[in-house]
Amino acid sequence: MEITVLFADLSSFTEMTHDLGAQRTHEVVDAFLRMATDVLVRQGAFIDKYIGDAVMALFNVPIRHEDHVRGAILAATDLNAELQNLRARLSFLSKLPSASLPVTLASAGSAPKTTKTTRPSATWSISPPAFKAKQAQEKY
Repeated sequence: MEITVLFADLSSFTEMTHDLGAQRTHEVVDAFLRMATDVLVRQGAFIDKYIGDAVMALFNVPIRHEDHVRGAILAATDLNAELQNLRARLSFLSKLPSASLPVTLASAGSAPKTTKTTRPSATWSISPPAFKAKQAQEKY
């Protein structure tokens, strides 16, 4: 089974929390996660979990999509565009980091029907989102 995993979080989050304070940081993170969830679900993602200011989304599970890679690329592109709108509206500075890697889906726990988790099977490849989107569109 092949899946695509997308992680999205606010870069420089720790510094941002110091600059904004607790209440304002909560407002920014809440707005970001709501926006990210809307974008990801619209592109066919399954939200696996939220971790602080991050969201982990899976494509091609639990519902299979032949074009799951394209959905993830479109989601990443939309996330970057929507983040620009959010930054302007809420007046904060941050960006989405861009990274991709192949993963292996493996069982975690003792029973075969337990929660699945991902494990990297290659090193990180970090590059600008536009390059990754272009590269992936050419490939798929």
